[in-house]
Amino acid sequence: MGAIWLVFRAEFRQRWRSWIALGLLVGLVGGAVLAAVVAGRRTASAFPRFVAAHGYDTAVYALQPEPGLAKFAEVESVTPTVGAINGKPTCRCTARASARSLPLSTNNFGIQEIAPSDLPHVVQLVSGRFPRRGDPWEVLASFTAQRDLGMGIGSVVHVPLFGPSQTAAIISTSGITPVGPTVDLRVVGIEASIGDFPTGSPSYSVFTSPAF
Repeated sequence: MGAIWLVFRAEFRQRWRSWIALGLLVGLVGGAVLAAVVAGRRTASAFPRFVAAHGYDTAVYALQPEPGLAKFAEVESVTPTVGAINGKPTCRCTARASARSLPLSTNNFGIQEIAPSDLPHVVQLVSGRFPRRGDPWEVLASFTAQRDLGMGIGSVVHVPLFGPSQTAAIISTSGITPVGPTVDLRVVGIEASIGDFPTGSPSYSVFTSPAF
């Protein structure tokens, strides 16, 4: 044992710096591997967690309110959404649009109004703030509109609206020119919602306040 101890002491005096460096390297590599595993698990579970917090099972479209939906036994909750039928919008955006972006049209743009109490359950605020209840012209814009169109906080979207007399014609015909007012909607926040994630052609939504 004494000879072995003498050899160990001699080796340690000569190689202690290398041993310490090797130990530190093993610790750093092990820590990096563990961090990568944790990050990978969080990334893999990010979208399911988002769906659990802000998702929904079914979207029902109707020309009038349908309060009877909540009475079905299979329905856990209902979040009413009001949409405005609009003409082709244009944007005075604050940033440069992506090269892959498509121009705004009646097919890829929509205005939605959800009660302030329900809105945080439907969308996740990415930046900025929610529209103020009493301001009809403040809106949230989708992160896809920010990414593709440069529609950031402070951007203004000019949206022509149809008049009440055009309701029947809009339902049965396309290509009608709006005769209602053109409103200027100012972006005060950026959101992410289930409808923003790509399933085909891009869509760009804005969420208004109840004052709209």
